[in-house]
Amino acid sequence: MVLALTVCGIVVALVVVGLFVFGLRRRLIQRSGGTFDCSLRWDAPEKGDAGGKGWAYGVARYSGDRVEWFRVFSYAPRPRRVLERSAIEVAGRRVPEGEEELALLSDAVIL
Repeated sequence: MVLALTVCGIVVALVVVGLFVFGLRRRLIQRSGGTFDCSLRWDAPEKGDAGGKGWAYGVARYSGDRVEWFRVFSYAPRPRRVLERSAIEVAGRRVPEGEEELALLSDAVIL
């Protein structure tokens, strides 16, 4: 009985510490300012292709001439992707269609 209570206490403590570190990471990313919510699509399919991975929620941060993208559900201290601002070209804008409407935030615009 004592062992079960000890194990449950340790599990609860680990969950609380994990949630604290998760929130602290988000605050540290946002501390420098210039952040915004930004979903990123992995391996976007070509026109007419149904392939590609899906959308991943994230937070993007301006850092000099770069945009650093961090996954929301991660403990990693480094950005998952770094985009050079000079290499970003907006070819068009559109609203989410089909399954994208379910995967993205309600006011999302796809660039």
